[in-house]
Amino acid sequence: MIYSENVVARVEDFDSRGNMTVSAVIKLFENAAMHHSRAANDDVLEGHEKGAAWVLTGWQVQVNRLPSHSDALRVETWTVGTEVSPVHSYRDAHLLDGTGAEMVKARMTFVLLDLRTGRVTKLTPELISAYKPEMKSLFVNDSYRMTLPDTFERELSLRVRRSDIDFNAHVHNVAYFDYALELLPDEDAQRVRALRIIYKASLKYGDTALVKGTKDADTWKIGIFNGDKPYTLIEIQTGE
Repeated sequence: MIYSENVVARVEDFDSRGNMTVSAVIKLFENAAMHHSRAANDDVLEGHEKGAAWVLTGWQVQVNRLPSHSDALRVETWTVGTEVSPVHSYRDAHLLDGTGAEMVKARMTFVLLDLRTGRVTKLTPELISAYKPEMKSLFVNDSYRMTLPDTFERELSLRVRRSDIDFNAHVHNVAYFDYALELLPDEDAQRVRALRIIYKASLKYGDTALVKGTKDADTWKIGIFNGDKPYTLIEIQTGE
């Protein structure tokens, strides 16, 4: 099942150049995924109340063009049936303009967490079939392994704010990307063309996010640490 919805952009979604921010686009994909879950009778917030939570463990995003305020926008998303795993659910999404041209595409990787035990649970055939997976994919699952450099050229500390916390009581996944952007020079922060994120552990209110990064060619390799432990790995590719 391909879930589709038209997008009504908000004024806070745009930067000073009149382009929608990458963070705002990622949130569009998140919201469409939640609405798709509701359509599949797997409401995310109801599931959380019952002790189960879909937890996002990774992003892959490619930007062809960021929307302007005048673009008509539509999001499409679906569970990828070509990628089968007992514990991971792969979801693709793309943002289309009024002509149907693809502006941004993304892959989200989820696991289902038992909130009582804190353990990842296996996905049942009944749950998978409720989403009616599509045999189409926007990405090749290339088993790319993200690693951190031995040394970092930039570093900053950010205190986790209440406004960074989501309904799972930890830092919302998009906030980690925003933390990483704070590390980048202005010209690179405004020229994000692709990104990958892997979440290894969750920051909570009161923690301090230590953001460290190094640029290799056109790609920033960034780790977000809590103390000495890396909580999130991020790669941001920049360019014209």
